[in-house]
Amino acid sequence: MLVFVDEPKNIKIVRTAPEEGTRTNLGKINKSVLEIPAELREKLDEVEISETEQIVELMRRASDARLLAEVGDFPAICQRMYEYYEHTADPVERRWILGSVLEILRRVRRLERQQAGGGE
Repeated sequence: MLVFVDEPKNIKIVRTAPEEGTRTNLGKINKSVLEIPAELREKLDEVEISETEQIVELMRRASDARLLAEVGDFPAICQRMYEYYEHTADPVERRWILGSVLEILRRVRRLERQQAGGGE
């Protein structure tokens, strides 16, 4: 039986045999890539590969859902950050917030120009 252990940057794959009391670490899947490495595939049988692919797909769907939730929350987050900036932030926090806003605005404007055919 495979056990999938969630780590901060990886999914660790462990084969367990409870009746024998053994655990074998097979490898890890990097969460930033979400691909089964070739060296891990070689250690798995067809059923285990299928199960692992299902876990990878689950992780992809979860990541997409989190991003969509962030997109939906973005206007409210911006409003909260503005209120914090206006009423609470110290000078260092204000520079941090302002720098982030200016950088994302610069990047969005550049992308919009590129997509409109205006180049950089």
